[in-house]
Amino acid sequence: MKRNSIHRNGERHRGGKREGSALILAVVSVVVLLGMAAALLRIGMASKKEHLSATDRMKSLYIAEAGLAQGVTSVINGAVPPIGTVGTPVSFSNGTYWGTSVADATNHTTTVTVYGTSRGITRGMEAVVKQASESIYSNAVFAGNSSGNSAYQMKFGGTGTQADQIGGNIYSGGNIAISGNARIAGTARAAGTISGGTGETGQTQPSPNLQAMDYEHHNDVNVGAQFANGTARYQNSSSYGGSAYQLPETNPAHIFRKNPSDRATNINSTSKDDYFLEDVYEAINTSSRVDRTQGSHITISGVGGEPGANGNNLLYYIDGNLWIHNMNAYSFTLWNSTGTPIHLTFVVKGNIYISDNIFYNQANQDGLAMIAMKDPSVSDSGNIYFGDPDPWIREAALFSVGEATGDLLNALEDSGKPWPQREQFLPSLAELIGRQNRPEEVQRVIRLAVPLNVITASLYARFASRQDDSPAMKAVAALRNQFGGHAVKKD
Repeated sequence: MKRNSIHRNGERHRGGKREGSALILAVVSVVVLLGMAAALLRIGMASKKEHLSATDRMKSLYIAEAGLAQGVTSVINGAVPPIGTVGTPVSFSNGTYWGTSVADATNHTTTVTVYGTSRGITRGMEAVVKQASESIYSNAVFAGNSSGNSAYQMKFGGTGTQADQIGGNIYSGGNIAISGNARIAGTARAAGTISGGTGETGQTQPSPNLQAMDYEHHNDVNVGAQFANGTARYQNSSSYGGSAYQLPETNPAHIFRKNPSDRATNINSTSKDDYFLEDVYEAINTSSRVDRTQGSHITISGVGGEPGANGNNLLYYIDGNLWIHNMNAYSFTLWNSTGTPIHLTFVVKGNIYISDNIFYNQANQDGLAMIAMKDPSVSDSGNIYFGDPDPWIREAALFSVGEATGDLLNALEDSGKPWPQREQFLPSLAELIGRQNRPEEVQRVIRLAVPLNVITASLYARFASRQDDSPAMKAVAALRNQFGGHAVKKD
């Protein structure tokens, strides 16, 4: 009995050992699993933290970039960058940015530095904005002085209502002389000196090679070819004056009349055909009031309900002379009934003569460029002449590869408008290349007995234009009135 009892107790003891080993193994396994879970949790938390940190670093960079873009845009526009300060940062996209702007007048640069912060992480970005060198595209009047004459002067003068007024930047490849009541509402720059006013000297700007642009073959409307295609008719217009060749209203070149008979003196003085800017399909306005609302309309085909193909945003090429000169009208206005911006370019292989006013109906949107090019076969070509007696051109772009002779513009405003449609062929700012008439030039040609009639006459016309009250001009005006000229206003 005792053996049996002893045997059974031994079996129970060995069974208890096996149960204890299993419990220990289970506990160890749980501990290992908990350790692995804790390790995985720590790894996950670290990964999440690293991810959030990377996101915040990238976000702070984006915020800094946004602030930098704002700062650079403001600098380019000439404004103070609204980029905040370290004490008062600018809130942006659940973060903030602040920065500094430092101008360097010597190097013509502005350094903009901006710091962006997101969830306590800050990153910075910096940009150096350099002032672009001025070019022909930023000038209202550009005189390249292609002859390289160191004595050349771009002159502005006059008193009272005869004083020259320029609304925009000017550039002279020689010198600039400002006198009287002349006013330059812009920056004057010259390769030489500036007298009578302030500006920047020692500046050089290249002149465009207009001949190389080959306008004769790169144009939208060849005006001479349109008049030669058989659709032009020789018709009389009692309002616009005389008989002239005219095109149908549907033709984009209908805004020109060719060789009108009432201006025989003008057309007989030139060796090429003469085209006068006037739209006979619109009623003439004979008001002497200098205002865009009082100008005779120049309407563009295909715009604002006008018949014909679209004549807007086109380059018109004229192998001849262009005149803005009418015996009955004082002013012309680019006009359409829908307010569509008008952009026109007249390239003239000859001279441009301006004696009447040209206005935009929409001063901030319309654009006009006139380019006078030299014709190698005609000595008197590539010039822009002003006179009779006060030409006003508002916001027009003028180019000349020859001489600009006569009194300067009375008003030439805001001409630097880029025209993307004509970028490949057309500069869109003014150029008056060559030398102005000067007393010393006239004295020199008199000594040499050279008959330069136009330069001599234009010099005297300049002297006359500076008179506030000219009895001689009053007498001439009265005579012109007797022979069908402009009416005389009696005080």
